[in-house]
Amino acid sequence: RFVAGHDAYLQRARNLFQLWHQRMNDWGERAQITGGKIRRQARENLDKSWSNLKSGWARLETAEAHGWHSARAAFDKASERMRTAWEALHPKR
Repeated sequence: RFVAGHDAYLQRARNLFQLWHQRMNDWGERAQITGGKIRRQARENLDKSWSNLKSGWARLETAEAHGWHSARAAFDKASERMRTAWEALHPKR
């Protein structure tokens, strides 16, 4: 591959993206069922973070050698923002 560790990183990123996708689907369904009320700003932040993560994943999946490092850095940053937004709505107990 064009970058050492590319395939392994891409697999880890795919797994992480799928985990977030499942969490967002499950959370959205629970919120509809329970009529859960959350802070508007926190929900907007989570939605924006999810949108950024989806964009980052699409960019990472299609990155060529010349854009791989920036795509990876963008995905890592979007992943961290997603984790932070999620934890704001789902604090650890």
